[in-house]
Amino acid sequence: HGFNKISLNFRNMPHNPVVNTGAITLAGIYRDRVPMYERFQRIMQTYNALAAGSPNPLRFNNTIYLSERDSGHRNYAIGHYLKSKGCLQDSVNLTNTLELYFQMCSIEASTQSASVIAATLANGGENVFTKEQVLSERSVQNTLSIMYSCGMYDYSGEWAFEIGIPAKSGVSGLLILVIPDVMGMALWSPLLDVYGNSVRGVTFAKEMVKAYSDNQHQNILHPFSNRRHQITAEHNFLSRNYTSLRSSHHHSSGAGSTMGHSPNRYLHTWSGAGLRLLRALRR
Repeated sequence: HGFNKISLNFRNMPHNPVVNTGAITLAGIYRDRVPMYERFQRIMQTYNALAAGSPNPLRFNNTIYLSERDSGHRNYAIGHYLKSKGCLQDSVNLTNTLELYFQMCSIEASTQSASVIAATLANGGENVFTKEQVLSERSVQNTLSIMYSCGMYDYSGEWAFEIGIPAKSGVSGLLILVIPDVMGMALWSPLLDVYGNSVRGVTFAKEMVKAYSDNQHQNILHPFSNRRHQITAEHNFLSRNYTSLRSSHHHSSGAGSTMGHSPNRYLHTWSGAGLRLLRALRR
């Protein structure tokens, strides 16, 4: 679905949590018996635990929050629609629910921190730097299933067919890729296509799959160990061509990748968004 489409399943419930109907419903039921500040604080703690090891902790962007709150007329309509369908119980405070939803929409991340989150998902919920088990394996399984089937808005079916990697895009231009048990990546380029996905991010993913057979169904044709070797070779190639995070201080541009289970878990950052990565791959 499009991110702001008003849609429920045959049981009048929003199955997809990565579009607005599902996200607003989750905001309504998440720890709904505790004060608002504790609910958002817990969300930020979880995200920062997922991203721990990145030099850029996640932050709350108050400017974005005020913009979302003042212009979110369709989301207010979605909230009332969910109430009318019984998705949100009568006891749920709709104003507080939407406030929490707008706050969640205003969490700011760099490509470095987003790539660590992706790597944590690739690593079964265990942060590759801190070793903390932030999410259960069942939660990761459910998350990756949703990302694979629904993470790219109306392009999700075509993405699954052509690329076959769990991913989540955002209208900011961010694209997160998760290759389970191998690596996580985050790309940022703000030019969007008609679906609301990053143009260069999608193009990069297509080229990466062509070059390295990352589509998860390639395991039918190639043993996993061979695919793992291809990804390791890719990481080594990129390492030779870009600067390690240890000597870089770029923020929120280009792309980052984190290898899961690698003995040298370096986080890399690149300037120039997805296009420079494509040029590097084509050399």
